[in-house]
Amino acid sequence: MHILFDVSRLIGRAALSAPTGIDRVDYAYARHLADHARNVSFVVGRSFPRIIPGREAGFLRRRQRSAQDEAGAHDDPQARRLFELLSQPPAAWPSSRGAQRLQAPPQTTFPFVARLSARMKQSGGATPLPRQLKGAVYLHTSHSGLENPKGIDKLKARGAKVVVLVHDLIPIDYPEYCRPDEDVAHEARMRNVQERADLILANSAYTQSRLAAWAQRRALALPPVRVTPLGVEPLYLAPPPPARAARPYFVTVGTIEPRKNHVLLLTLWRRLAEEMGDDCPALVVVGRRGWEMEAVADLLERCPALARHVIEVDGLGDAGLAALMAGASGILQPSHVEGFSLPVAEALAMDAPLVASDIPAHREMVTSSSKLADPLDGPRWLALIKALIAARPQAGPAVRRPIGQEQHVDAALKAIAQLSARRSVATPDAA
Repeated sequence: MHILFDVSRLIGRAALSAPTGIDRVDYAYARHLADHARNVSFVVGRSFPRIIPGREAGFLRRRQRSAQDEAGAHDDPQARRLFELLSQPPAAWPSSRGAQRLQAPPQTTFPFVARLSARMKQSGGATPLPRQLKGAVYLHTSHSGLENPKGIDKLKARGAKVVVLVHDLIPIDYPEYCRPDEDVAHEARMRNVQERADLILANSAYTQSRLAAWAQRRALALPPVRVTPLGVEPLYLAPPPPARAARPYFVTVGTIEPRKNHVLLLTLWRRLAEEMGDDCPALVVVGRRGWEMEAVADLLERCPALARHVIEVDGLGDAGLAALMAGASGILQPSHVEGFSLPVAEALAMDAPLVASDIPAHREMVTSSSKLADPLDGPRWLALIKALIAARPQAGPAVRRPIGQEQHVDAALKAIAQLSARRSVATPDAA
């Protein structure tokens, strides 16, 4: 089975200081395929796809990676700045009109992707598509570019099967939480997936159910859908030593956007700061700034009550984030809606204290309601946070222990292999 893995989004986002969850999933697939797949090529370009042939992919394998790929928290400048601030009492924090902001300098977060881009330039770029792709499987694990089917049509015309990982239908179901007109773009993506995919991978049963409801409302027939829950990085399954801090702290992780419900946590932290003064724990808001987040920005930038109690940080690497989460009094994820939540999966993998919103995607992982709260129920959130501050958490919930990223990719590849099992699989001819 020849895998044609689309890395267009990764290359376009290689220099981001704070990758999103979908970026991290894309990266995990690319890394796993480079390490383990015997027959893989990397696809770049949407309307006119080109490939880096499998014979060129050996340079990407793990044994040839630089030390930067495996850097620990102590090598992460953002982690060092953050841990230094947490090691100081509130009175020693710098004066500020609002929350402390540790903004990442421009940097390449994905060394793997940087080398992929460099190799393309060294070799004169990617090569044209082979004339014949019968037996090949085009794998797309982000939503990026799916609104434009030209490239997929070219691949299918040459005989390739198409497999797409769908992360959510949030822009269609909850357009108020997304950029303007994102619902129109996502509708086009899902139409193209429904019409062209030979197999859909859904990251959760909730996403599968929303796909089914979407298709039913439009009287459309879906291709086969396989639920393959996402996995976590290995370091979350074997956590590093926790970060040292002079005071208790809580962590929330995610792009700062309306559906993540940062307003709830910041409003609660203002209340806690007023009630507790310098005994108030810190809240660390991990994530880059997104869209339609003016209300959150106002709280972060212009609320003096948060100045000695809240830190906003982006560009934090996985090692630094894992150390931060390992030492936290609680991981707080109050999202209004998710297709899947990597931070919740990571917290569960580390057995970290957790309070998450009571939504379907979270209930798939946290199967007891003892640490779930309605995202609009401020008093319950406040009570659960105060219980963690007092080190009197409620009885631990039953959970489904998350899997590792490699297990997730292996499950996806097994589903793809089953798609190909009924026909002869041939390596594409050279162009």
